[in-house]
Amino acid sequence: MSQNIEQKSNKFQSECKSEQQLGFKGAWKQKQFLILVNVKRFIIRILSLSFIRRYNSLTNHQLKVINDKTVFSYIYESQFFQKMLNQKCKNINFQKYAIIKHLVQFIKNHNKVIFPDSNFKIIWNILLITFIIWLTYLIPLYVTFDLIDKSVTQLPILIFLQDILIKFNTAYYKKGLVETSRYQICKNYLKNQFAFDLFILLLFGFIQTNDSNTLLLIELCLIYRISIILSEIEQAVNLQRKQQSIYQLIKLSVLVLYIAHFCGCLYFYVGNQTYLNNEINWIEENQLSESLFQGKYICSLYWAVITMLTVGYGDIRPYNIKERIIVIFITIFSCGIYAYALNRIGQLVQEIVQQDQEFRQNFGDLQQYMKKRNLSVNTQTKVKRYFEYLHQEKHDYSEKGQEMLNDLNLNLKNEVLTELNYQILAHYKIFLLNFSKPFLNELALNMKEKTFRPDDIVWESKDFYSNNQGVLFFIIRGQISQQINNNIFIQNKEEGDFFNEKVFLTDQNEDIQYISTCISTLVMLSKNDFLQVLQKYEQDNEMYFKIKDQVKNLGMFSKLDSKCEICGQFTHCYNQCPQVNFHTNRDKIAFKLMQNESQKRQSFVRKKVECLNTFILEDQTRFNALLQKKEIQESILDYILEYNPLKLDLNYLYEYINNISNYNEHLQNKILQLEQDNNDNVIKEQQTPQGQLQKNANSQEIYSEPEIKELHQCIQVQKTNIYLKQNEKQLTNKKFTKKNILQFLRKNINKQQLLQ
Repeated sequence: MSQNIEQKSNKFQSECKSEQQLGFKGAWKQKQFLILVNVKRFIIRILSLSFIRRYNSLTNHQLKVINDKTVFSYIYESQFFQKMLNQKCKNINFQKYAIIKHLVQFIKNHNKVIFPDSNFKIIWNILLITFIIWLTYLIPLYVTFDLIDKSVTQLPILIFLQDILIKFNTAYYKKGLVETSRYQICKNYLKNQFAFDLFILLLFGFIQTNDSNTLLLIELCLIYRISIILSEIEQAVNLQRKQQSIYQLIKLSVLVLYIAHFCGCLYFYVGNQTYLNNEINWIEENQLSESLFQGKYICSLYWAVITMLTVGYGDIRPYNIKERIIVIFITIFSCGIYAYALNRIGQLVQEIVQQDQEFRQNFGDLQQYMKKRNLSVNTQTKVKRYFEYLHQEKHDYSEKGQEMLNDLNLNLKNEVLTELNYQILAHYKIFLLNFSKPFLNELALNMKEKTFRPDDIVWESKDFYSNNQGVLFFIIRGQISQQINNNIFIQNKEEGDFFNEKVFLTDQNEDIQYISTCISTLVMLSKNDFLQVLQKYEQDNEMYFKIKDQVKNLGMFSKLDSKCEICGQFTHCYNQCPQVNFHTNRDKIAFKLMQNESQKRQSFVRKKVECLNTFILEDQTRFNALLQKKEIQESILDYILEYNPLKLDLNYLYEYINNISNYNEHLQNKILQLEQDNNDNVIKEQQTPQGQLQKNANSQEIYSEPEIKELHQCIQVQKTNIYLKQNEKQLTNKKFTKKNILQFLRKNINKQQLLQ
């Protein structure tokens, strides 16, 4: 393993050196196609991440997946048509532009699919087959009697061209269900009937009126076309037994008349050729050379009918060798081969009836029950188509073959299973390119086959939790519908596809559901069986976990050969699709976070006085309150000593004044202590390193030491100003001071008397 890694690294280094030596021009010459492919892939990926382009480029299918009720698809369709007209019709005048615009609008308004069982389709088929029968009747007449009519070549072109347009808009039955997708309708018609219809149209377009060989070729093509249209009418119309008998009788009568018509024209054509060569012929012998067209044709038809149904009367008989030879062939064809064909058809019908007798009997009972319950014709047709499809599938793909394999011996059974299932695994790149053949052979023995009916749920998200494992499915036949989020359609998986590979390999459950749309046969591989076999092969085990990590961590879904069901890219799965899911540009966000943004700041010098913080203001308020209280006490003492307003005794007055003076000393000590604390705080701030350089958290301004000293001086000046203002106010308001002093003395004296 290490040797392989070294070889790969050496090879990579040598390739890098060679590319460096070549340069850009040399690399462009050698790998220009690969470079263009990678550039285109990069552009598509960048455009898909664009929000503007992503919103405007949503398809109708992506809008249905988003399931936004406020968005209408016809808005986007009108934008598409308008954009197309603006691009394609730049050089067209206004009148032509208006005509094209009205034509596009008409197509959009009448954009409806014709159902194969609709009345319009049935009536059109009846009219078309009537026209073709009339045409097959006229062509032998024109070839035989040299009639000239331009309608034989011009009118069929218009009719068949209209029929081609109708078929491009007619739905068809696919596995018992009506397929209404225009893409599938066009694909089916181009694949099956378009070439034949175009061939007939070209024959009528390039034919000359007297070209008998081309007219006969057209005759054969029209006969085959009649059989196709008759089968379509028989499938669309539900006839009862009596009606079917009458229909078969009419069809047989028309067939006999046409054969008689064709044989009569052929007999007259041979007689006319001998008449032109001046030989004895039946036309001259019966005196028809000068007769009108009607007389000649009636005699020819009379001879053909008598020859087919009886031995013949002999009134009209051949007279030369050519006539006798053609009579021999006509007799054999009209009598022997026609009788044998009718007998053989009867036998085939009887065999078909015997094989389908039980089915028809059961369905007849069901049809009778539906009619008695007054079930609509449309619903009866759906039931009929469904049971016919089930019956046909039982004949085409019988499950008895799988049951018979169980009767084989073990070695032969394993050999058969290995060969069958290995072909399935080898069909997919993920198994063929990444895992060894012995591992795949042993893995093929653990694969199981299962059949699902229409509308059966093959897999849903809750199965992952119930079984605690994923299951990988391979479609042998049938069709599987992929749905998410409450039956929102994503896509259909056809025969040859595999699905549920992301859940199987990454062990990550998805909110997804797979439903069978018809009878589907699937081959299943469980995760437990896969891991048990994988443990026996070391290299395959390493390869599996390598693929799992690449898909799970790096989003490399190309390793699974799995595209996004919405946009078709290999870089993500449907639930991460930027077209229908919100997808942030992670690279752009990471790039922004990695960039350094320069912060532009402007210097701002604040006013010095307004830089006082809350603590300084609080200390200033306390200081002013104590100072004011001290001054009031001193004024009280002065007033009492001078006037003695209450006329107290001297001893009592002395004691009272002494108490007040002691309290004043206490206030004086408090004031001194507060001033000392403020001075100490200023000194500490100046001595600390932060005092040299302080930062204001709000303004983020830096102050130097001289600015701090200046700030403290401003604070002291502000304190002094406040003190002077308060003293001045107190001195001017003497009445207020005396009144307060008297109230204070009275309160104190009353308290002391009560205490005594």
